[in-house]
Amino acid sequence: MRLTWKETIAFAVLVAIFTSFTFYSMFVEGTTDGPDFIQAIQTGSVAAGAISSIEVVEPANGHTPFKKEEYDSLIRRAKIDSTVSISRVLSLLKTYKTSRIQQNHPSSSHHAYLKVNTQGSFYWLYLEVHEDANRSVLEISANTRNATNPNEASTYYLEHFSEVLSILENIKSTEPDSAAKGSQPLRSE
Repeated sequence: MRLTWKETIAFAVLVAIFTSFTFYSMFVEGTTDGPDFIQAIQTGSVAAGAISSIEVVEPANGHTPFKKEEYDSLIRRAKIDSTVSISRVLSLLKTYKTSRIQQNHPSSSHHAYLKVNTQGSFYWLYLEVHEDANRSVLEISANTRNATNPNEASTYYLEHFSEVLSILENIKSTEPDSAAKGSQPLRSE
């Protein structure tokens, strides 16, 4: 079957519209300018006193959220509102490395999203522990202020992160009856 020139143009227009929509939703929607969270705490543009809370959020199953509504629907596992704990987490996150730490076929465990709430804005962080026979590394993907698109997040690595996990695992869960269910703020797989 051969297409007429009108059908070919119509088809090309549909492909262009679909491609534009896909590009927009994957790389533009949900992004903002400015420093990501790790850069913001490193430069001091976000201080511990400006953070009202850090929510530990259950990652989505089977997909990564892109829109505010998708993030809002995720289960909040725990909340840090202690200024001492927030300050300690920030000081530990400042010890990051920007280059990937070499690992041989690492497995992944301890997945969590963190929503850092500041005065009138928020930052999303994506945490995942990668382990191989030699070491464990915490991978942190950090978004810019009020951004929800994970494709634009910057990636950082922490080798010495056990205290970060300890703080996140020992906070009070916000889930009803979580202690009875054996719930942990971080999901290990």
